[in-house]
Amino acid sequence: MHDLLKNAKKTKISLTDYNFQEDIQNRLILKTLSKKNLHVLEEILFSSLQFPLESLADNLELTTDELYPIIESLAPLNLFNFDGRIVTVDKDKRKYFETQVTRFDDDFKPNLDFFQNLLKCLPIEVLPNWYHVPRSSNNIFQSLVDKHLLTPQIYQRYITDLCSGTELFSQVAKDVFAHPDLKLSVKSVLEKYNLTRNEFEETALQLEFNILAFCSTVDGQEILTPFYEWQEYQLFLKETTPYSLEGDVTAVRKYEYGFIQDMADLISLSENSELEVFYFREKEVWAPSTTAQALIEAHIPVGKDYSIKLINKLLILGLAVIEESYLKPTRAAHEWSLIPIVQRAHVTFKHPHNFLSTQKNSPLATQRVIIEIQKSLAAVSSLNWLYFGDFIKSAIIPLSEEKQVSLRKIGRSWSYALPQYTKEEKEFIQYIICDWLFESGVTQIGYAHSKIAFRLTTLGKSILY
Repeated sequence: MHDLLKNAKKTKISLTDYNFQEDIQNRLILKTLSKKNLHVLEEILFSSLQFPLESLADNLELTTDELYPIIESLAPLNLFNFDGRIVTVDKDKRKYFETQVTRFDDDFKPNLDFFQNLLKCLPIEVLPNWYHVPRSSNNIFQSLVDKHLLTPQIYQRYITDLCSGTELFSQVAKDVFAHPDLKLSVKSVLEKYNLTRNEFEETALQLEFNILAFCSTVDGQEILTPFYEWQEYQLFLKETTPYSLEGDVTAVRKYEYGFIQDMADLISLSENSELEVFYFREKEVWAPSTTAQALIEAHIPVGKDYSIKLINKLLILGLAVIEESYLKPTRAAHEWSLIPIVQRAHVTFKHPHNFLSTQKNSPLATQRVIIEIQKSLAAVSSLNWLYFGDFIKSAIIPLSEEKQVSLRKIGRSWSYALPQYTKEEKEFIQYIICDWLFESGVTQIGYAHSKIAFRLTTLGKSILY
C-alpha cells in the first residue's frame, strides 16, 4: 500500500499522440443530433456491418424518404459509406461511436466501465506513454485502478497532484471538486473561462483521460462530474455526515473531564477514609464493599459499577494499591493530583498501562485498531454533542485489512466498498469511544432521548484534530 502512494511519475496526457481533432469534431456533431437522429445512429451501430437502407427503415418503422436526410446528417461522422441503397459500417470506428452514444442514454453513468471503453478506443501504443504503467502489465486499466484509484486516499492524492497545476483542465477540475454536489454545468465553464466549444472539448478530453471529470447530459443540461463511483462515495460521506444535537443532553458527569475529576476525588477520599475493597473474581476486578460504596456515594454520587471503574483505573495507572483489603493512594497519586486537570487527562490517555487495559475487553484491541478509531473522530471534531448511532453510520474505520475502503468490482459494478461492522465490532468501537476515551478525558458522554451521545473534550479536539 505504501508503494502505491508513491507515484514516481505523473500522468502525462498528450492529445497530439492520437487524432484528437477528429475526436473533438465527432463529439461536437453528436451533441447537435436530435433524439430521433441519435436513435437512428444507435440502430446503425447495433446492426450488421452491411445492410440495405430498407431493413433499417423497417426496424425503425420509418420510410426510406424519412431516413435519407437523417443519413445525410450522420455522414460527417465518417462512420459508414452509403451508396444510395446499402449502408456499410466501418468496423473500427463503430467501437468508438458505441461508447460515445451511451452518453446520451437517460440512465448514463460516467463510471469506470465507461472510462475503460474510452481507453479501448485509443491506439494501444499511446496508453503506456500516458499512464506510466509497469512494463510487465498486461491490463493497463487494472494497473490504473491499482496505481491511482484503489483507495480514497490514493485517489485524493492523485487529485491534489493534478489539480496543483496551472493548466486549464486542472482549474476546471478544481471547480468540479469544489462544487457541493460534485456537478458543474458546462455552460458555467464556457462562461467563466471564455471558451469556444472546440476549446472546451479539448479540455474535456484532458479531464476524461486524466480521470478527473466526465461529460454527460442530465435533463437536457450538459454537465461535468467525477467518475461515478467517486461521486457516489463522496455523496455518501456528505449524506451520512453527523450533525450536532439540538436541545438538552444529559451528561453522565457534568464536568468536561468528569472521570479524571472523580479519580482525583477518590484519591482524596482514600487518603482520609478506609475504603475496603474485595476481588470480584468472576469479573476479574476490584470492587468496593457495601460500606465503602456508601462512603463513595456520599462524596461522589455514582453507582457501584462506576466506582469499580474508578478503583481499577487507579490501580492500573499506579495511582493506588491494595493494602490489607483497603484502597490506598500512592506517592504518584499525590503528584498526579497536583497538576492541572487537562495535564492529568493527557497523562492518563498516554499511559501505556491505560492502553493495555483495553486488551482485556476485546481481541480487537490492538494499537493499530485503537489509533484508527481515534483518527475517525477527527471528522467530528468541529461538532458538539452527537449520537453515537449517527457517528457509526458514517464512520469509516479499517478494523482489519479486509475492511479498508477500496475500489472493487462486485458483479458488474465497481464501487468503493465500505466496511460493514459486526455487532461485536460496533460494541467494541462504542467501548473505545464511550468508555475508554471517556475514562481518559478525551470524550464526554451523555444521553438524549434515551440514546447515548458523546462529544470531544478540549483535550480530545487538540490531540485528534
